[in-house]
Amino acid sequence: VVGNHESAVHCCAFVHSAKHVLATGGQDRRTKIWDDRRASCTTTLTNHVDAVLSCAFDFTGNFLITGGRDHKVTIVDTRKWTAIDVLTMHDNNVWSLAVGPPPAGDTLVSVASD
Repeated sequence: VVGNHESAVHCCAFVHSAKHVLATGGQDRRTKIWDDRRASCTTTLTNHVDAVLSCAFDFTGNFLITGGRDHKVTIVDTRKWTAIDVLTMHDNNVWSLAVGPPPAGDTLVSVASD
């Protein structure tokens, strides 16, 4: 299903709800959004200027968080697939992301090489 990236895929995440959405992030600086029922890419995001290394959805599926080699963490509203915030607190690659489960669903953890 992830053959649509132009190079290596570094991460993937499913929405925890029944929305049938998968996100993948790759070396090509893109985050691809997939309909897992049809195995088709529905949206391509270009929010990073270097490889996308990590991605995670919040538990509602309303937000996708991506982290990259550009040292940034981007928060995307999945209802419109637009970036609503870019966090620049890291000085190196963002390797992993996690969002706390309810009731702490507003807690975001990012892991970087700094």
